[in-house]
This record gives sequence, C-alpha cells and structure tokens, in this order.
Amino acid sequence: MASDGTSPLLLEARHISKRFGITQALDDVSVSFRAGEVHALMGENGAGKSTLGKIISGLHRQDSGEVILDGRRLRPGSIEDAFDAGVRIVHQELAQCPNLSVAENLCLHDLPRSRLGVVDRHAMEARARRLVHRLEPRIDVRAPLGSLSPGRRQICQIAQALDDRGASGGGGPRAIVFDEPTSSLSAGEVDRLLSIVRELAEQGLTVIYVSHRMGEIFACCDRVTVLRDGRYVATSRVADISEGDLVEQMIGRRLEGETDEAQALRHMSGGGSPGDTGEEVLRVQDMRSPGRLHGVSLRVRAGEIVGVGGLVGAGRSELLNAIFGLDPRAQGTVAILGRTMRTRDPRERIRAGAGYVPEDRRLQGLFLDLSVLENTVLPVMPRLARMLGVRDLRAERARRSFC
Repeated sequence: MASDGTSPLLLEARHISKRFGITQALDDVSVSFRAGEVHALMGENGAGKSTLGKIISGLHRQDSGEVILDGRRLRPGSIEDAFDAGVRIVHQELAQCPNLSVAENLCLHDLPRSRLGVVDRHAMEARARRLVHRLEPRIDVRAPLGSLSPGRRQICQIAQALDDRGASGGGGPRAIVFDEPTSSLSAGEVDRLLSIVRELAEQGLTVIYVSHRMGEIFACCDRVTVLRDGRYVATSRVADISEGDLVEQMIGRRLEGETDEAQALRHMSGGGSPGDTGEEVLRVQDMRSPGRLHGVSLRVRAGEIVGVGGLVGAGRSELLNAIFGLDPRAQGTVAILGRTMRTRDPRERIRAGAGYVPEDRRLQGLFLDLSVLENTVLPVMPRLARMLGVRDLRAERARRSFC
C-alpha cells in the first residue's frame, strides 16, 4: 500500500465531541491520519464514523475539539476553510443534478465564462475531461449525468472532489473523506472504486474511508480506526488485525465458537440462526412490470431472512417497489399473512402489517425537516388522529419507545 506506517502525519482530529439533541454522537474522539494512506473508520450504525468524517470536512461543527491539517487549525463547521486547506468529501448519497451533463455537474461550483459573461462550454468540457478522464477515460462529459450507471456517477463525484479550482479559491485536494461510497454499486463497480482509492493514496493523498464492509477494508486500507457508541476504541494496521478482532472491537465482546470469517459474516448480517422459520407471512406470485419484472415469485416465512440479489439494474428495488404497491404498472399476486392484496395501494400493505425501507433513504424514506418521532409515527398517524383528522400529539408521544 501507499503508506508504510512511517509517513508523516497530515491531519489530526483532537478530542472531538458532538451532540445532536439527546444523542451523543462523538465523545472525546482523537484520530490521526498519515499522508498517502487509506485510513478506514469503522463501527456499527450510530458509532459516529460518518459524523467524524463530516466534522473533518467542515459539514458539521463540533461542540469541542479541533481539526488540524498540516499544522493549520481548521475553522469549526466551515466547508470553505476545509476546502481551502485541501479537504474534500465524497458523499454516500450522490449530490448531483442528473438532468445536467457530466461537464455541467463538474463545473457547477465555478462555471467558466467568456469575455461576454456567458458560459464557455468549450472550456467547461475541457476542464471536465481533465478531471474525470483521470479516473475513467470512457465517460462522455457531454452525456446527461442521469444516463450513467451509479458507479460512473460516483466516479464523477470523486472527480469533482479532485478539482483544484473552486468558488472559495482553494488549492488542490490533500485529504478526501469517502462516506460509505459503495452502498449502491455493483461488485465490478466496487472493485473499480477501490482501485481508484488506492491510486489516490499512491499519489500522496490522504484517504479517510468510512465503511462497515469488511471486504473493502481488507482490500484497500492501510490502517483502521474503530469507533463504538461515539467513542474511540482502537487504531490498528490492517495487516496486523483479523476480521474477528475487528468485530470484537466494534461490538465490545468476542463471538466464541466460530471462525473469524463466520463471526464477521454473522455480525454484519445481524445474527440469527438459519432455519428458525414458521408460518408463511409473504407470498408473491408471477410479479410482472413492463420493462422491469418478468414473472417473479417468492415466499417468505416468519423468522426467515430472504435476500434479493443481482447486479445494478437487475430489478431488485423494482421488485420490492412492486410488492409494496409503489409500481402502478405491476401485475401479480401479493398475499400478506394469508390476506391477498386487492389494490396496488401501499396503505393496504401498511394496514396488513408490512413496512418498507427504500433504497434511497433521503428522497424516499424520510422527511428530513420533521423530527425522529414524527417520522416514526407517520405511517400510523391517521390511526392516532382524533375526529376530523386532528393530530393527537399525546398519542404520538406515547409511542416514543419505538424511537
């Protein structure tokens, strides 16, 4: 790998604490990052790894502590100061405009203009080619971004982070935070992304890689720092630690009686014992949708976890959308607990006891302007309402335990 363990320190997060309401996301966390290394931040959901990455890149303002880059103290909560110092972030959710071209997306922060003040498309496309072809020469910068696969869209977002120009006048990147970048990529696209990450480190950049996927950590990272419940646990060289040891650091206990690989797989899948199944709770027969699904059938029993696999575009999300009644063109039979759904209305599924966690949490799964409690009770809010549909706040607050 790029770092041999003796590279100089480039970036330090010292005694970082951050609270969101009643949740202590980070508690006195200190981590240092070396020049030219890929440094993983690992932990269970809610451990604080993404929060730390966002504080380092200036997206969040810490309550206490400081971020130091090459001796320079970064202004807390300042994206501009972090950018000027050379810190970039590649988000888990693609922050892009799919209706615009690749070149327009890559230059939105600093559109080149002619002497007449109009956008210089020739210069814009030349700059975009310089950035994106460094990573993937086959991407057409004039194509609409939305026409690209998720993997190539992610490459475009990385290319934008490598831009040495910007509205704030900052220089080139020195440290890049990757916040769970492979969550929606196929296996081939993940391999390409990891290759790009290694190339960036070999060019001298510090890469902070936020993830909970064991395979990716052991494939491309030099060191790994584990957080648990917002607190620092340990930093190790990846070559010196096993998957079982990492799981133990993440959850605080050893899973006995299994190989390291089995422990990791069981923990990351949520545990449970295969075969502990009961009555049939879901039956899908001959599910079809023009251009999307072609006669898919499956059954799910109580206590069973059924995986739906396939490459990006194979129809995984489309199948779940159809089952939950979100595809108006879908045809087929859906039965929940023996009750056949008569309509393609998601409300009928909810009344039957089904829930759905969609692929895109930000756009489809949550109302970010509402509270955690309001988001939690939203599917059953009509049942809790008083006469004429007036919200019953007391009944809603009584369900706090579900949060």
